[in-house]
Amino acid sequence: GVVLGARGRAEREDQQRGVDDHFMRTDRIAGVAFQGMQGLAAGGTGYACLEAGWLREDRRTLAIPRLPQAFAGLKAAFLADIHHGPHVSLEYVRSVVERANAWAPDVVLLGGDYVYQDKQYIEPCLTEFGKLRAPLGVFAVKGNHDAWQGGQAISGALAAGGITELTNRGVWLERGGARLRVGGVGDLWTDTQ
Repeated sequence: GVVLGARGRAEREDQQRGVDDHFMRTDRIAGVAFQGMQGLAAGGTGYACLEAGWLREDRRTLAIPRLPQAFAGLKAAFLADIHHGPHVSLEYVRSVVERANAWAPDVVLLGGDYVYQDKQYIEPCLTEFGKLRAPLGVFAVKGNHDAWQGGQAISGALAAGGITELTNRGVWLERGGARLRVGGVGDLWTDTQ
C-alpha cells in the first residue's frame, strides 16, 4: 500500500511538470537498485571481515559408532572460512596455523574459503597452510570463494603445499592395523557432488 501510494504521488507530480513518466520511474528504480547494491556489498564485505575474525577453538568429543579402536581418541583440527584477502592479513593466517599445530592434531581437515576477492592471496595463504602438521595428513576441499577466485590455482597451491585435496573423493587413513575413510564433496554452489 505505501509503495503504491508513493509511486502514484510521484507520477502525478511528474505529469504536472511535463516530465516523461517512463524515464523518471526507471531513473528512480535504478537509483534505489544502486543504493541497494551498495548496501549489499558493504554488508557482504563486513560479514566476510567478521567471519574471518571468528577464530573459535572448540574441543568436542564425538561418539562415532563402529569406529575402529585404533582411532579412538583421534584429534582432528577443522579449519574453514579464513578468507585471506584485503581485510584478513597473512599474520592472522599464520596465527591460525600456529594455534592448530600447537594443538598437535592427528589429522587436519580444511573446509574451504581460504581466500577472498583476488587471486593474489592464494599462494601466500596456502603456503602458510602447507605448514600444518598432522601425522595422518592434511586434507582439503574448496569453498565457493575459492572457486570464484580460481579453483585450479587453489588446487595447484594445495598440492604444492603437500595438502591432499578431497573434492568428491576419499582416502583411507591407516593406524594400528585399522582403516578409516575420510572424504570430501564439492561446494554446493560452485561444484558438483
